[in-house]
Amino acid sequence: MSGEHPLGLLPLSGLGQIGANMTLLRWQDTIHVIDCGVRFPEPGQCGVDLILPDLNVVEAHASKIEAIILTHGHEDHIGALPFVLSRCRVPAVYGPPFALALVEDRLREHRLQGAVELKPMVPGTSTKIGSLTYEPVRVTHSIPDSVAYLIETPAGTVLFSSDFKIEESPLDGQHFDRDRIRAAGDKGLLALLSDSTNVGRPGRSGGEAELAVGLEAIVRGWSGRVIVSQFASNLYRLATFDRIAQRTGRSLGMVGRSLHRYLAIARKVGRAPFASDTLIDAGNSERLPPERQLLVLTGSQGEPRAALARAALGEEGSVEVGPGDLVIMSSRIIPGNERAVFRVIDNLLRHGATVLHEGNAHVHTSGHAHRDELQELLELARPRIFVPLHGEYHHLKAHCALAEEVLGDSVHAIAVEEGQEVALSEDGVLPGEKHEVAPFFASEAGIVADREGMRIRERTRMAWDGLCSVLLRVRRHEGNTTIEVEVRASGIPDLDGTLVAEAEETVSEILNGIREEGLETELEDHAEMLLRRFFRRATGQRPLVHVFLEMGKEELD
Repeated sequence: MSGEHPLGLLPLSGLGQIGANMTLLRWQDTIHVIDCGVRFPEPGQCGVDLILPDLNVVEAHASKIEAIILTHGHEDHIGALPFVLSRCRVPAVYGPPFALALVEDRLREHRLQGAVELKPMVPGTSTKIGSLTYEPVRVTHSIPDSVAYLIETPAGTVLFSSDFKIEESPLDGQHFDRDRIRAAGDKGLLALLSDSTNVGRPGRSGGEAELAVGLEAIVRGWSGRVIVSQFASNLYRLATFDRIAQRTGRSLGMVGRSLHRYLAIARKVGRAPFASDTLIDAGNSERLPPERQLLVLTGSQGEPRAALARAALGEEGSVEVGPGDLVIMSSRIIPGNERAVFRVIDNLLRHGATVLHEGNAHVHTSGHAHRDELQELLELARPRIFVPLHGEYHHLKAHCALAEEVLGDSVHAIAVEEGQEVALSEDGVLPGEKHEVAPFFASEAGIVADREGMRIRERTRMAWDGLCSVLLRVRRHEGNTTIEVEVRASGIPDLDGTLVAEAEETVSEILNGIREEGLETELEDHAEMLLRRFFRRATGQRPLVHVFLEMGKEELD
């Protein structure tokens, strides 16, 4: 990072797309990393498990990193930490206790326990890290123990909102701290960096307590078994269903490792929003009559290996879905997951279940502030500089327009894209260095820095158009050259093998007809071109072609 202005801001990921949030703050020669998240692959990104921020940029500045600071425990804010810590030495990771407990569990999975010191921060206290001082401020979100940060810097005070909503009646009693933010605004804020996810949604997001009234009415009015799917991290929603179960005479059971994991870790650090001693073993739920059962399953996004998808296929041993069951999909459908989610819904319907989701019933409330809440934060903070975070580019621009509408000429609002460094000061915002950033891709095979996207395109091409391998056996004897062709095809329709046989014959005839001096050295290119053309004409597909060349012994003598 470069620039002579006092406070540098470099959003590395999380702007222009949803997820993988990571922002770098620079003061002189030191860097602080705020959040370190992942996002999940979109349809067509075949073979990818996770998408990470550009680790090359992080590594390039690793010696300057004083700390990583976390706002809350969602995967899009903490999930990249194991990958960063496996490449960079970082003095400490700071954050709220629940987020750090989740990080500790993740590091254990990656065999990185003890790789970094984890230092908890709680609202009402301040922590000095180098030249900057961080004060956590309680905000409400869809996961316990979420905070914003008031960051005291030599250039002025910055409020980093992270993900938030303004919950009026939070189930755990941890209220959004309007008073502290208003006091900081009264004193004067240099900048506000704020969540933009729901800027396009009018009004307010609605609270969990309000949603619970409608959900209870649905459950109370259903005479059979109720099955719920939700985000595993949304312990407030789990607490809502626990309370509904008790109020309607049902027993609550959970199916899915991640549900048990989040609840156990929250209980360990005292952040569980309900006592879990009322939970039953879902495997024993069949002993209860249907009207006494309320089961919560993982898999709200249609994940094929999650409990709900398995139950929809009849493959989840502890839950057999059938007529009389009500399935409540109590979560937002993340853009890009629609096909997977509705595939699960279709399968549930085939078993005779009734399914409620956000498209046909009010069964979910967002963890992100809607427009009126974003406006309220602007009115409380009254910053001189406004930088929208966490959203696609149209979200960022709309949030800038809202800031200018609310604060008028007193604010300098700017939409910054990933990789664009800016310098913040009393004089406003100055552009700095533009960094070329590109995501990293993680799979079971490891991490790939795939700047050109070629591997992803290859995987997608194989998924849609198939793969063709051809072995060319070149034999040269007494000045004569013969070429044997063997073709193998995958993902290409060929019921009786005649298509592959025809491809072998076509390529063999053409290649063996080559008599021009030197063209033998271009056999691989010729074979690739011929096979692509053949399959395009025969099937309309454009398979990925791999050519292998085997030279006969006669040529080696």
